[in-house]
Order: sequence, then C-alpha cells, then structure tokens
Amino acid sequence: METLRCRIGDLAVVVGCHLPENTGNIVKIIGVEGYQGWYGITGHTFVWTVEVTKDRPLVYENADGGLYTLMEGPVPDQLLIPISSDLDSNDLAEYIVLEAIKECERLEELERCKELESTSLMSSDPHESYSPIDNCIKKYPGLTEEKVIAWAEAFGF
Repeated sequence: METLRCRIGDLAVVVGCHLPENTGNIVKIIGVEGYQGWYGITGHTFVWTVEVTKDRPLVYENADGGLYTLMEGPVPDQLLIPISSDLDSNDLAEYIVLEAIKECERLEELERCKELESTSLMSSDPHESYSPIDNCIKKYPGLTEEKVIAWAEAFGF
C-alpha cells in the first residue's frame, strides 16, 4: 500500500504528467476516486478528484488519442505535491519552485539511469548479463531496485 502525499482539502501542484499541459497546475483535492489503473503507472494507484484553482483546465487523453479538458477530474496522488497551508503567498512561489527543481532533479536522475542502458557500463565479462538496474544502483548509492523499477515504470521506460 502506497503512502499518500495528499488529503481532501489540500492544495497541490501537479507534476510528472504524461501530458505536459498539466504539469504545474495548482489544484484542490475535493474527493476520492480510489485505487485504479493509470497510464504510465504500473498496477493500481490511488487517485483523487481535484478541481483547478485557476482558469487552467486539466487535459486528458482518450483511448483514441484525442484530447479533452476538465475543470474537475481525477489525478493520481503520485503526480501531486501538496502545498503547505502554513505558507504565505510570498513563500508559496518559492516553495513551488523548490519542489519543481526537486522534481526536475529526480527526472534527470531517471534519465541518467536510462542512458546507462546504452553506455559502455556493460561488464567486460561476456558471460555476465547486463543489468541497467544494477548499474543505476552502483552509480547512485542509496537507490534501491524497487525505486528504480517504480520510476522506470512510472515514466514508461
């Protein structure tokens, strides 16, 4: 069971979306959709009902690839960073920027892991199998196999 970042009533920033139009959107958590499948996320994930706080709708993709927009709709908890209610308006912008920087760093690290797959980090022993996950873990101490797999699956690698 995943640990949820948000709860009903929270404000949150949408991050790491398949559709970049949604990234950075500030939403309010208004309800529960529950656990369900979501594109780019392996298995079931917890999904909230959110409403946008500005006049910037959420963008969704149909199964046939067509796009549509909603002012209220589902978003997985994994794609939300809660905004602390203790922040004043001056701190809010800084908080969002810092969280966006953290998200970019996380995505860059994931990209580096993906690049490892196509680099010369393969073993010099032709009988030893190549594992991009093991290479990520070797290159970035502190990563776990579970974390690398979850990131890779979440971003479609």
